[in-house]
Amino acid sequence: MRLSGVIAGAALVAATIFGTAAQAAGPFDPFRVGNWKGGAYTSNKTGEFSHCAASVRYKSGIIVSIHVTRKAKWRMGLGHRNWNLTKGRIIRFGLTFDGVGPIRVRGLAISSKVAIIPMPNNSRVIRLFRNATRMNMFVDGHLFNFRLDGTQRLLPALVRCVRRNR
Repeated sequence: MRLSGVIAGAALVAATIFGTAAQAAGPFDPFRVGNWKGGAYTSNKTGEFSHCAASVRYKSGIIVSIHVTRKAKWRMGLGHRNWNLTKGRIIRFGLTFDGVGPIRVRGLAISSKVAIIPMPNNSRVIRLFRNATRMNMFVDGHLFNFRLDGTQRLLPALVRCVRRNR
């Protein structure tokens, strides 16, 4: 995993998940796909468009977000207000989509509450996520289950958002 690229987008993920206004402003150009709420975000430092993102909060309190940067880099963000992650720690995830997997990926704790997983454009993770209705995540001995609603429409909506706002 290239940490420099992951770290560069870390503030974007944290800002979207928990609304840390010090890093990003938005959402602008809001949209909704299924249970996902999204929009465009700008950098508070430069005022320029930085990314489009959509997120959903689950009953467990976990927020899952998908981000596309202005340079078309994809990331999945996972956050929970009660987590106590070690910032900078590499986290190993096992992801299963509609029973396919597990796919082993590495993520990065970008704060005590948020982890991110890179989703390269041509990766198996993004292909399976696009069409899945369920995602299971195994991490640190815990299994989390997510019902994915509208992901097939969500990813194109994020691309359109980036094109409109870039």
